[in-house]
Amino acid sequence: MSLTPMTTPMPATTRALRARRPRVFTLPVIATLALGALLGPLVATQPAYAADTAGMTITKTATKTDLVRGDTFNYSIQVGCSVLNQECINATLRDSIPPQFSLGIAETINITPALPANISIVGQTVTVAFRAPLQDPDGQFGLFNEAVTVTIPVTVRQNLPFTPTPLTIPNTATVDSDNTAPQESSVDVTLRVPLELGTTASKSFTPSPVLGAVGSPTTVTVGGTNTSNSPVDTFTIQDPETPASATGIFAETLLVGSLGTVVRPAGATLATVSVWDATVSGWVAAAPVAAASPLSFPPGVLATNIRGVRIAFTSGGSAAIPTGATASF
Repeated sequence: MSLTPMTTPMPATTRALRARRPRVFTLPVIATLALGALLGPLVATQPAYAADTAGMTITKTATKTDLVRGDTFNYSIQVGCSVLNQECINATLRDSIPPQFSLGIAETINITPALPANISIVGQTVTVAFRAPLQDPDGQFGLFNEAVTVTIPVTVRQNLPFTPTPLTIPNTATVDSDNTAPQESSVDVTLRVPLELGTTASKSFTPSPVLGAVGSPTTVTVGGTNTSNSPVDTFTIQDPETPASATGIFAETLLVGSLGTVVRPAGATLATVSVWDATVSGWVAAAPVAAASPLSFPPGVLATNIRGVRIAFTSGGSAAIPTGATASF
């Protein structure tokens, strides 16, 4: 925005308004399987394990199932080994924690009652390799004839998107060993993230850091970013925050010359330029302009009467201006 100095800059402001709930449509998918003729008898097969000389059980629960951001809770997984002829050789528990939750370090994971185990965390996946010395078979390691509980503490992340309806988050843990069939257990939790609208504003002058002499041109660039936890349908940049007829940057310091380059936020389809007219003590708007068209001040308002400039970007009937979108003029 091209300006002519006439003394003190005022802050810019941005607003993100009226986030709308996205609509989700589910389309049916149909799979077909063609079977050809087979010559000879059919033989049913199943996975083979080393003698299946033991059996494993697993039960997974959560200490809290109705969650909001910042909540801390535990996944508790009870693992058991039932001996038939041997104990559970190289028994291993694996659990991929959902991305909405953060994990601590491996040392925060607890086994009750305590027994030797190698615990590792890679990304969101927890692996517990039980290393109790076995008597049958002698010299092997794993889980003997008992049940243990593995406790995994997690925290709901803060930077999560808005959930228009409660989000159900499933989680499945699995356990297996060299001489048993794998087993799994799941638990669901519910996450609620409220809508939080937010923006950040920026403002800079050229030349910088000081304004030029009276009568010399200067350029002010006003910008903003949508920091809401949801896409929005309206995003507004305004300077100054509170226009007034007789005071403020455009009454005392700068005379508005022209509207410079406008950077539209992603997702916006229309833009409306308004100026605050001192003669009416209010905003006067130009006609809305499509995204690709040039923008200009509304006609009929003298530059000497402009006390504020505002551009409102909209995305029509849907909230399509994403989180992180930026705009400036």
